Amino acid sequence: MRNSEKKIFFGNIVQSSDIPLYYQLLSIIKRGIKVGVIKTGDILPSEAELCASYNISRSTVRHAVGELEREGLVVRRRGKGTFISEPKLNRKMDEVYSFSKEMRNLGLEPSSKILDFQIIAAQMDLGKSLEMKDRDDAYKIVRVRLANDEPLLVETTFIPVEIVPGLTREMLENKSLYEVIDANTGNTPYEAEESYESIILRKETANLLRCKQNASGFYIERKTRMQDGTVFEWTQSIMRGDRTKFVVKLKNKGIEFNRSIDVK
Repeated sequence: MRNSEKKIFFGNIVQSSDIPLYYQLLSIIKRGIKVGVIKTGDILPSEAELCASYNISRSTVRHAVGELEREGLVVRRRGKGTFISEPKLNRKMDEVYSFSKEMRNLGLEPSSKILDFQIIAAQMDLGKSLEMKDRDDAYKIVRVRLANDEPLLVETTFIPVEIVPGLTREMLENKSLYEVIDANTGNTPYEAEESYESIILRKETANLLRCKQNASGFYIERKTRMQDGTVFEWTQSIMRGDRTKFVVKLKNKGIEFNRSIDVK
């Protein structure tokens, strides 16, 4: 975006409004991002340009841009400016989550790097989690999940072999696990229960996710069932905190509430 093209936001700031000036600017920029007028990688106008365009103070601009940065919508690059960030990984909490589907909905290209694929005996805790007998077999699949080649989470999934006999490592290369299982067996997840725990990323995992050691993250456990109640999978995921957004849908007497939780 050239400097002469930088003022492309929709809306004006009303000085006499009860709405704080910084929040008006914040809303204008967010609206520009939402409708695609400002795209990933675009540079925001400078503080001086925003001050002149909207007749507001530098402190107001800094407050608004600081909020954008806190929400993960922009990233500052020293000596270069403030840029629009890649979209966050949306974790919708009102339906069975599919990484591949969600990334495509965001206009990103999902992919996976398989770190481990093997068949193991579902002994002790694993057998209990999958609700299987100790001598039954399960797939263990460890993958780094990426969007536009950027790693977002490390995922360890256990699936009873009887759910999808004949599954191979090659079948999963850069493909959705759910889609592969559905195409080969017709089995699909129906409901899931997930738990979330905030963690600090250890060195090995941080390296896989290309982020700093001791950065914030989330540990997620998910048990998914088919419609007949059979356990479909048990998954343990470690997710980057700086690229995650949780979306919760709450219902009360026919009224729907949407809550977005930005995790930093």
